[in-house]
Amino acid sequence: MHSEALTTLGRLTLLLRRGAVPVLIAAVTLAYGNGLHGPFVFDDARSIEENQSIRHLWPVTRVLASERNSPVAARPLTNLSLALNYAVGHLAVTGYHVTNVMLHVLASLVLFAVLRRLFAMLGRAPRGATTNAAALIAALLWSVHPLNSETVDYITQRTESLAGLFWLCTVYCAIRYLDRRQLRWMLCAAAAHVLGVASKESAVTAPLVVLLYDRYCVSGSTGDALRRHRRLYGVLAIGWIVCALLLPEAPFFRADSFSSPGGAFARAVSPWVYLLNQPRLIVHYVGLAAAPYGLVVDYGAPIQLSLRTELVPVAVVLTALAAVVAAIVRRHQLGFWGAWFFITLAPASGLVPIPTEVGAERRMYLPLIALIAGCAAMLVHACNPVLNSTDTRARQLRHLAIVVAVLMTTTLMMMTRRRNSEYASSLALWQTVVERRPNPRAYVNYAAALGDAGKSDDAVHYLRLAAPELLDARRVLGFELLIRGDAAGAITQLEEFLRDAPSDRDASTVRLALAGAYSDSLEFDKARAHLETATRLDPASAVLHLALAQVLLASGDVEEADRRLRRALELGRSDIAALTQIRETLANARQSLPRSRALLDQVDASPSVRVR
Repeated sequence: MHSEALTTLGRLTLLLRRGAVPVLIAAVTLAYGNGLHGPFVFDDARSIEENQSIRHLWPVTRVLASERNSPVAARPLTNLSLALNYAVGHLAVTGYHVTNVMLHVLASLVLFAVLRRLFAMLGRAPRGATTNAAALIAALLWSVHPLNSETVDYITQRTESLAGLFWLCTVYCAIRYLDRRQLRWMLCAAAAHVLGVASKESAVTAPLVVLLYDRYCVSGSTGDALRRHRRLYGVLAIGWIVCALLLPEAPFFRADSFSSPGGAFARAVSPWVYLLNQPRLIVHYVGLAAAPYGLVVDYGAPIQLSLRTELVPVAVVLTALAAVVAAIVRRHQLGFWGAWFFITLAPASGLVPIPTEVGAERRMYLPLIALIAGCAAMLVHACNPVLNSTDTRARQLRHLAIVVAVLMTTTLMMMTRRRNSEYASSLALWQTVVERRPNPRAYVNYAAALGDAGKSDDAVHYLRLAAPELLDARRVLGFELLIRGDAAGAITQLEEFLRDAPSDRDASTVRLALAGAYSDSLEFDKARAHLETATRLDPASAVLHLALAQVLLASGDVEEADRRLRRALELGRSDIAALTQIRETLANARQSLPRSRALLDQVDASPSVRVR
C-alpha cells in the first residue's frame, strides 16, 4: 500500500510539473486577452509617445540613457524594451500590451519554480505532489489576481513586471546555488540582479530575501550565512553598485527635478509626512489582496497627516512587523513570508518619499506573492499528513482543494477581465478614479478625457475642482476658458499659475496666451510686459518675438516693433509658418517698416543668405 501511494504521488508530481507551464500560460492569456487594445494612458505619453530616446535602437547608449524626468529615467532595460516595441510596431499599442502580458507570463513561470523549492525547504518536506500542487495554485492565483492588472495593463508599469521577473530569477538562481554550489548559478543570480535594478531600482531587495532564505534553510543564522556564502553576496552586491550608479539620474533623486515649480516632480514632501501616509495604504493593499474591488490607477499625491489621526493603521502595521520579527527569531515560516512582504514593499512605501504619488497598486506586484504563498504554505503545513495519504478522506480533501482552487482562479480571472475593460478608454479609466478615489490630478486627467469626448462643460467643472490645489489645472483651465471666450476668467487662472510657477517650462506659452487676452482687451502695456518676459526666458522663439512686434505695432511703438519683427525673421527664416505670419503682419501693418520689409525681400530672394 505504501509503495502504491508513492507511485501515485510520483506520477501526480510529474504531471503537475509538466502541466504547470501550459496552465499558467493559458490562465494569464485568458485573464488579459481582452486588454490588448487599450490606449496609452497617464505616463505612457512621456515614456512612449514623447520619448525620443526609443525612436532608434542605435546608438544603444542613447536608448539606455533614456530621457531625464521621464518615468523610465535611470531604468535603461525598461527603456530598451520600449525601443524594441517601437522598432517593431512604432506606436501601435497592441505590441506593447502583448509584451507586458508575456513578461507577466514569464514571471508566473519563474514564480512556480521558486515556490516549489520554498514550500519544500521551509516546510521541511520533500518536493512532491503536495508542494508542487500548492506552488502551482499559488502561482496561478497570483498570475490572474486583479491587483496585478495595473502592472500588466498600464504599459509604462512594465518597469514593475520586468524588475519583478529578474527579482524572481535572482532568488531562484541563488537557491539553486545554495543547493548545489555550482558557480554558474551564482553568476546567473548576479546577472539577474543587475538586470533587475536596470529595470527598476526596487529590485535591490532581492539579496535580502536570498539572505533570509539562507538563514532559514541552509546556514541557520545570518552571521553564518554571510560567512559561508560571502562569494554569493559579494557578486550580488554588484547589483547594488549598479543601482547606486543609476540613481543620480532618477527623477526622485536629482535635485534639478524639483527646480521647476510646475514640473512633474516639483512637489516636495517630507519623509515623515510621506511615511505617515503609508500605514493606511498598506492596510488597504492587504484588503485589496483579499477582496480586489475598487481598483484605481492614481492615488494622488501625499497629504498632510498627523500621528494622532493615523494611530490605528500605524498600530496595525507595527503589530504586524513585531509579529514578523518574532516569527523570524523562532524560525517560523510565517516570518519568512512576512519579511518578504515588508522587504519588497519598503522601497516605495516607506524608505523613499515620492512627491507625486502617495500609493500605487503596482507596488504589490512582489508583496502579493508573500500574502498568497504564505497562506498556501500554512495550508500545506497543516494538511500535509492527510494529503499525502491514500485513504478516502485524503482523496476527498484533494478533490475539495482542486474545486476551491478552480473557483478562486475563475473568480479572480473574471475580475481581472472586468478591470481590463476599464482600461479600454481614458474616459472610462479616469472616471473610475474620480468615483473611487478623487484627487486633483484625477480631475485634470478626467477633464482632458471629457474634452476629447466633446464634453467641454463637464471638463471645465472638473478643472475648477482641481485648480485650487494643482498648478497644471490652472493652466489647462485658463486655456479652456480662452477657447470658450471667457477672457476675464482665463486671465485670472493664468496669472495665478505664473504667480506660483514663473519659471515653469510652459510659462512662455502661458505668457503668450495672456498677451493675446490682454491685447483683445486693449491692455497693451500688460501684453507687452508678458511678452518681454517671455522673450527673455526663451530668446530663440520666433513666435514670441513676432507676437511682441504685433503688440508694439498696436500700441504705436513702431521702431521697437521693427526691431522685434526683424529678430523674428532672423529666427524663423527656415520656418514656413513663421514666415507666413510675418508676411501677413507686414501686409496688414499701417506703419512703414522698411528694414523688416527689406530683410524679408532678401530672405525671399536668397534664403541661404546669412542674416546679420
